[in-house]
Amino acid sequence: VDAAVEAGGKDNVTVAVLLVIDDGATPTPLMVRSKLDEEVDQVDEADAGVRTEVGIQPIRVTASTATVGAAASAPAKRPFPWRGVAFAVAVAAILGLATLVTSWYATSAYFVDEQAGEVVILHGRPGGLLFWDPTVEEKTGIDSSLLDGASVERVKAQTVWSSLEEAQALVDLLVVVDPTPAEG
Repeated sequence: VDAAVEAGGKDNVTVAVLLVIDDGATPTPLMVRSKLDEEVDQVDEADAGVRTEVGIQPIRVTASTATVGAAASAPAKRPFPWRGVAFAVAVAAILGLATLVTSWYATSAYFVDEQAGEVVILHGRPGGLLFWDPTVEEKTGIDSSLLDGASVERVKAQTVWSSLEEAQALVDLLVVVDPTPAEG
């Protein structure tokens, strides 16, 4: 098969293995019915049984029994499937890279939100991304019920920041309303 492919065969390469046994008899020419005979049959039915003899010279095949036995018993060597392995490695690399990029994107941000009545700084994307949920990076200790209207809107906006320091700067801008009523 390798020799046929190297000689230019690209598809449907077939190998036939013949076992030739020398019985000592002399080969004789074969009798082959030719296309010409078929045309003659159509013209003259009396010659329907006539065959044209084609002389074929016998081919001498010499092989020792050791060679024939070795060829018959040797397992066929299959080439290593480099294309399949290369494809699998490429797919694995692409999936791995996509996972790394997605993980980096999902965890590369900070935002300010309210959880359990407290203003917190979260690490991740608002709402999460795939199976990467945001995690609490820092609790501020600020009661979210004590924020003024503008500060509540800033927290609800869930603005995404690229660093923890930027999110902390937003927390520093929040205005807390004094819960005790003014005495007059």
